[in-house]
Amino acid sequence: MRKVLIAAGLVALASAATPLMAQDAPALSTQMQATLDNFLERYAFPGATAAIILPDGTLVTSATGLADVENARAMTPQTPMLAASIGKTFVAATVLALESEGSLSRTDLLSAHLGDRTWFDALPNADSITIGQLLHHTSGLPDHVHMSAFQQDWSRLTTEEGDFDPEHLVAFVAGEAPLFEAGTGWAYSDTGYVLLGLAIEEVTGQPWQSAVFTRFLEPLGLTGTFPRTVPTCPASPSATSRAIIPSACRNAPPTRRGGCCGTRLWNLRAAASRRHRLIWRAGGICCLAGRQWTLRI
Repeated sequence: MRKVLIAAGLVALASAATPLMAQDAPALSTQMQATLDNFLERYAFPGATAAIILPDGTLVTSATGLADVENARAMTPQTPMLAASIGKTFVAATVLALESEGSLSRTDLLSAHLGDRTWFDALPNADSITIGQLLHHTSGLPDHVHMSAFQQDWSRLTTEEGDFDPEHLVAFVAGEAPLFEAGTGWAYSDTGYVLLGLAIEEVTGQPWQSAVFTRFLEPLGLTGTFPRTVPTCPASPSATSRAIIPSACRNAPPTRRGGCCGTRLWNLRAAASRRHRLIWRAGGICCLAGRQWTLRI
């Protein structure tokens, strides 16, 4: 809800005067900073960044709060931030690129690419899931993040044992009943995008991050956007569990709605030390404010 409110506030701010151009940037920057600071005070999140790109290409950025709570390191527009499930758009785009290259099709059964894995037959709807259904969250797969077994294993993510690989994440839904027959309903599933990442790697013979980089990040010059393959976002060495999660909260299970200490946990916890594989293909992208997408107004 906080993200929605912040986004709504910034969109309203950006659209207040149309069209906005470079000469409006200073006033817009002041307004945007005040808006972010207001949300920080009202909702007590650790920190945030925001960016608006005007029609003439002028970039307006702002930041508020802390990037490292315990060390009091300020958030800046140059602080790399975990982009959460926005990373799914890069995974999906890579799947579509592979389809245009003839490497796979959205109509392919997932079994055509991963059917030889020892765990595959235990997946809900294993024999009927298609690539396209995974893309659209219509596969009937549960979301491993909200399963009781995952919740019970959450504390392991604070130890050396907690480096969950993608097949370990998939294992949480193995043997579970499907939410519905594939293609007959809709339910958001991070697990589905973990499977898409595995399919990308199967057909390309390379890590999913390389497939995204060579097809999108490099040719489009998205130098401020990068796959996250280490526990912290590159250039953000302090963005660990200490940096953004109060110590009393570190072993609390994740939730989309919120968590202890008044903080939202869904994206913050995935950025903690040794938890980078938790998000994997389901959202493992870092970016700088204003360097990943453009808001046209």
